[in-house]
Amino acid sequence: MDSLNYNDVNFIERFLHAFKILGGNELGFIDYDHFKEILELENSTDIKEILDLIKTENHVKDNKLDFVSLCSSVLSVKAIFNSALENGKVAIQSPGINTNTFTRNKGSARIKSPYSRSISHIPSEKGFNKFLKGVLFNVNGDMLSYRYQLEILENAVIEIYATAITNKGETTPDIPVELLIFQDGKNKTFVTSSSVLNEDGYCAIKYALKKGKYILIPILLKWDLLRKSNSFDSLNLESLIHVKEESSVVLTPACERALKVIFDCIDLDENGLLNQTEFDYFIRHVSGETAAEEWSTIEDNFKTENEQLTFEGFVELYRLVLQTDPSDVMNMLQHMGMNESLELENALPFRLAVRTVGGKFNLQPSPISSYKEVADKVLRKVAVEQGVSRKIRNMNDLFIFTCRLPYRATLVVQNQSHSKVKVRLDCSKSMNCESHHGSLDFTVDVLPRTCIIGHHLFPVDISEDWTVECTEYLN
Repeated sequence: MDSLNYNDVNFIERFLHAFKILGGNELGFIDYDHFKEILELENSTDIKEILDLIKTENHVKDNKLDFVSLCSSVLSVKAIFNSALENGKVAIQSPGINTNTFTRNKGSARIKSPYSRSISHIPSEKGFNKFLKGVLFNVNGDMLSYRYQLEILENAVIEIYATAITNKGETTPDIPVELLIFQDGKNKTFVTSSSVLNEDGYCAIKYALKKGKYILIPILLKWDLLRKSNSFDSLNLESLIHVKEESSVVLTPACERALKVIFDCIDLDENGLLNQTEFDYFIRHVSGETAAEEWSTIEDNFKTENEQLTFEGFVELYRLVLQTDPSDVMNMLQHMGMNESLELENALPFRLAVRTVGGKFNLQPSPISSYKEVADKVLRKVAVEQGVSRKIRNMNDLFIFTCRLPYRATLVVQNQSHSKVKVRLDCSKSMNCESHHGSLDFTVDVLPRTCIIGHHLFPVDISEDWTVECTEYLN
């Protein structure tokens, strides 16, 4: 076999990791009957092809699958297995395997509705669960979210997902809130991201995490499709307050409703009160300053309960601020995603759920911060490492990578040349599909020796099958 390059070494490392999770021992062997049973859960000619390959090339010895010999062979058929590695992480919890991840690239790809297959669920009555609320923001062109620190107290298989909350207070799987996990340390090493749908249809992570501390970052990639805007021009003081003859200030019903929406958004533990941490993170987001030193003033002057700020106290606080500096309130409303009609338009509340079997953990919120750059970097990396690649217009230094998940497909263009290129990505022949750009026909400028995300594609109706088909043009 030829010498291995960096991508091959990376591939082997990830393949070995998947083997260990599937029950492989430290010598690189896995029980063949167990491996075969997992693959045969779905009747597919592609699965039969993989099993035939394993037997034909003598990778099974004494009913044990030999990792070393298999890996040497797989390097020549990497496209078959590449995206299957991540699904290996959840096989110990998932009775069903998505055979789309094992198939070779055959042009356009039909992606079955995730509701047509079974993905296992960690039973809440048998696990250790915790829920925290959060908010995603799209303000002034930036994308932000609360972050969370997850401390795993002992090695455990863990399920993490987030449910979007509509303006009516209902949870919905139609808006896919995804999650990224990083090790909490100096290097913030990326661990994994949402890759499956749980039985309720939410983007989920099912992963064996080792004891330690991790950072969870919720992300939303569909802002343009949700038609979020930054319209705030016509909001004026009269929309917020009425001034009576005796100069007393009364909040308008619309203003009080908006404050209630905001209060509920920042009440992360959903106990109907704001603790010091929740209030501090809120003030940091809307003003850039900490409120830690002001908390004693809040407790002394506004209604509290169990040393936490009540909604009544929150309303009184902002009634006073409107009297003294209404521009601060205008700024707060805009940063919290309110539009000129005092409706939550540029923010999306969600509920984060973490559950596990057999292992305990701690979950704490962290301040709101931007996720746009880190999400772009991670998703480009995942697409290049795990996606199926092909040349664009038969050029040897220009590639497109397609990484398909049950609820999203990401297309990344990689330019290995020394010149800038402009590539048009026309996905208009895709079926039941929409792009995060709002248009399926989009052109990207790719700088030399870089890669860029061309499309995040989503099913319009996730209950129906959807296909991804892209034609590339050089401009």
